[in-house]
Amino acid sequence: MTARLFVVEDDADHLAALCDLMQAAGHRAEGFADPTAALAALPEAAPDLMLTDLRMPGMDGLALLQAVKALPLDLPVILLTGHGDLGHAVQAIRAGAEDFLE
Repeated sequence: MTARLFVVEDDADHLAALCDLMQAAGHRAEGFADPTAALAALPEAAPDLMLTDLRMPGMDGLALLQAVKALPLDLPVILLTGHGDLGHAVQAIRAGAEDFLE
């Protein structure tokens, strides 16, 4: 099954690599360097999953997760980070994240 994914990552190289990886796995990945742009695109785009970085300037991944969960959508969100800890993981899962990947 091909899924439509939103990938949210402020680092251009990581964003390109994640989108390439998702597309190589057979999915349609749309990349966003700005979390607010991803939020704005949600109502019309209806992705199947959102993959977001935890640490981003402005709106971080936890704030994005909370904003997504406040919308009338059933959208799974996975947080991805290279700088996470148990506290962030617990906070993300309690906020409704599908998973937290370090």
